[in-house]
Amino acid sequence: MKKGFTLVEVLAVIIILGVISVIVVPNVMETFDKNSTKLYKINENILKNAAKDYVISHDDFLITDDYKYINMDTLVEENLMTSIVDPKTANTCKAFVKISNNEIDGYNYDVCLICDGYTTNEDFCTSSQYEDI
Repeated sequence: MKKGFTLVEVLAVIIILGVISVIVVPNVMETFDKNSTKLYKINENILKNAAKDYVISHDDFLITDDYKYINMDTLVEENLMTSIVDPKTANTCKAFVKISNNEIDGYNYDVCLICDGYTTNEDFCTSSQYEDI
């Protein structure tokens, strides 16, 4: 009676594990990326709602030009939200909301979220624009 495994048996197991990993790893990575994008979108909605709360709570809020910016730091200081952290790098993201007049229902809220692994796809959403606020 022999004890242990032959070289052929060990190689067969290694090949089977390799094939399984080739199939599973790309699917897991794709799912992770989709969930990260969803998380960024959820954070954009949180930012937008915090900006709406800010406007409602400040009776003196007026837009004198075409638009006005509110950055995330202001919303955090007002305790309307917490800082947004990039899930991939754990660094704090930069964010602001562009608020413009809308004659039909008050204001338009355009969100800009700038993280290490994600930036909102808007023309006005750039790091240089954030620095100007």
